[in-house]
Amino acid sequence: MWCAAAVGALLFSIRVATTIFEELPADRMLAGRIAGRAFITAYAITLVAAVIAVGVVWVTRSNGSKLDRWIAGVLLVASVLELFWVAPAITHHGAGWPGSFASLHAVGGGLHLLLAVFALVLAWRLLDWVEDGPR
Repeated sequence: MWCAAAVGALLFSIRVATTIFEELPADRMLAGRIAGRAFITAYAITLVAAVIAVGVVWVTRSNGSKLDRWIAGVLLVASVLELFWVAPAITHHGAGWPGSFASLHAVGGGLHLLLAVFALVLAWRLLDWVEDGPR
């Protein structure tokens, strides 16, 4: 359920950010700060989901496929990167990032998409476990 909540938070944060930038075209700094808070909240929810997912797949998938462990691990690492490195660097206009702001924004967007896809896949695969029992 947490993985599904993470998907919702990640997708909703995109909608919030686009709406804020549409409504505040004259004050992009303020729009960026507000959108950044939405993204950071989504990444925090995703991190909690990833920690829970890692625990669940290590307990329930101990004799089965390693795919779920791999997906949960990538979800955990990517959410930590987004929450503690990429999002803060974006909110501080690239401070601490080795490349351009455009590259930072591209990496953040790519990780955001990866988080949404992996959380959705994991939510689906863990739902299968709830219905059928451990594999």
